[in-house]
Amino acid sequence: RLNPRYPHHLVGCLLCDFCRGLMGNAPCFAGLAVAAVPVAKGAMGELQKDASVLVNINGCWMPGTVVQPWSNGKVSLVVNDGLCSHNTRVSAKDVYLLEVRPNFFILQKDGTPGYCKLNDPSVELPFLPAAPGNGALIRGLPVMLFCGEGARAGAVRALRGDGLVQVDFVDGAGGLFPSDCLYPRANRQGASSGDVSEMLATFLDALVADE
Repeated sequence: RLNPRYPHHLVGCLLCDFCRGLMGNAPCFAGLAVAAVPVAKGAMGELQKDASVLVNINGCWMPGTVVQPWSNGKVSLVVNDGLCSHNTRVSAKDVYLLEVRPNFFILQKDGTPGYCKLNDPSVELPFLPAAPGNGALIRGLPVMLFCGEGARAGAVRALRGDGLVQVDFVDGAGGLFPSDCLYPRANRQGASSGDVSEMLATFLDALVADE
């Protein structure tokens, strides 16, 4: 059968609106039409409109909100890189819910995402903005502290509502520092320091034990 508007086109032609409409309605072409859906399967849980999420874009963890899940396995998000908010569309399998009750997002010993309770929900937050343009600080994230004493490598243990971050350092010391003094390092799977890896494993063991 020919397209009545464009007789030289067969039904299913990709070049005209008429045929694209037919393709969307025909069972054999249904998979080619992308439609809004109520839910998409995320990395760890279902993603729906207005869900609070975290996504790693170019090595930077960014907080965001789901705008729309799509039938092709992607989701539209509004994310914040620490400087401004912008729209993006990514694969749903790369997007993590901020909270899977009663637990919140955390980076585990091997650098992979997981979920763990906050030690003190009355004081702690699941994330804070990092230094401007560097996305978010999350528990377990390797960081660099830049201050008057120079640069020090450590990992985030806890994030507080007053904007201070508890950091454990490679040498065993620790302290509270403003979030805008901290810069995320590459995830631990790409870290070159065995000391950093061991330190992260130690403090995450303690975090789980505290529960």
